[in-house]
Amino acid sequence: MDYHYEKFEFGGAKIICEERKYPLISILVASKYGSAFESERDKGIAHFIEHMLFKGTEKRTSFDISSSIEKVGGELNGFTLDFLTAYHVTIPKKHFELGCEILCDMISNPKFDERELEKEKNVVLEEYKRQKDTPNVYVIRKVKEALYKKPFSLPRVGNEKTIKSFNKIKVLSGFSFYSLNNLIFCVVGSIDPNEAYEIIVRKIKENNLDKKKRKTLKSPFIIKENRNFVEKRRDLAQAHLGIGFHVPSADSKERYVPEIINCILGEGMSSKLFQEIREKRALAYTAHSHLHQEKGYGFISAYVGTSKEKLKEAKEASIQEIKKLRNITKKEFEEAQENLIGGYVLDGEEAINVATNLAVEEIAGNFEEYYRYEEKIKEIKYEEVINYAKKINKISTVVLV
Repeated sequence: MDYHYEKFEFGGAKIICEERKYPLISILVASKYGSAFESERDKGIAHFIEHMLFKGTEKRTSFDISSSIEKVGGELNGFTLDFLTAYHVTIPKKHFELGCEILCDMISNPKFDERELEKEKNVVLEEYKRQKDTPNVYVIRKVKEALYKKPFSLPRVGNEKTIKSFNKIKVLSGFSFYSLNNLIFCVVGSIDPNEAYEIIVRKIKENNLDKKKRKTLKSPFIIKENRNFVEKRRDLAQAHLGIGFHVPSADSKERYVPEIINCILGEGMSSKLFQEIREKRALAYTAHSHLHQEKGYGFISAYVGTSKEKLKEAKEASIQEIKKLRNITKKEFEEAQENLIGGYVLDGEEAINVATNLAVEEIAGNFEEYYRYEEKIKEIKYEEVINYAKKINKISTVVLV
């Protein structure tokens, strides 16, 4: 697909614009204030702020915000990661200025009404309970807790105690980091980058975002460890197994080797885990792995849902497949490279995926790393993967049974 991109800066904010022939335009605004910057006492506040920015501004109600986008055929959403909190709109090109206005209003003038705040705490508590009641999600969340110390390892949504403690003072404290120097704007779609930049800057000024006091985020402490958990519940029909091990972070020079490792281990029906655990042994319906990488951390998690009687065999077999990665063939390595490059191309067919990846890469160091993905995957040497696989010796396990 033909495209070209430009990077601008205004008031410390990074504005990244990629022009390509999409029928729609995605606009994403990311704050560098994510859950990694929270204390244990306030865990979940970044995610809670994300919710509150949809609850109304000085100019618009919550309904006004959503209906303004939806009535012109657009979509509006947000998400929280460890190193960013993002808000995004996908909208027809002719409504690009409207999308920019809504997002800039949300991040500039949130009302933080105390009645709405109390109501939203109940909503987030239900989100927390839903995650806890979804075993495959819960187990992978616990894998992170097994691999890192608190508070970094704690759930981004928080817990019942922290969520109930949220108040306007805590929300305003976290929101104070939404200054221009901590913001990244990403635009992907059929619009000239210079035009997009001019509209974004105008909306920043109209919403007085450029008047907000600059604040600097201090680097969080991320401390690795390796623990194992067993948690018992009475109401489970299955046993749920999570396995994890550390890998290089997204800002590391070695960051691409784990892509190969994860692809071979547990991505798709032809992966080692799926073939061994499901196809060969029939131990589980679900067996897969996932690569988690942002600035400052990285790990691979694997998940298997099995019967209580077969848990021991599934656990031993899964760990064995991880250890056997040091014996992958040159053919398997080359197939994984092709798999990853093809997946990158498919992922890039959605403008919001591109915008999200540009923001994550910019925070990790340089947004242009996104465009180098295919080149970087091709540069990986077979020997690098084998040597790295041999170093995987500290493996954590989580069992929910």
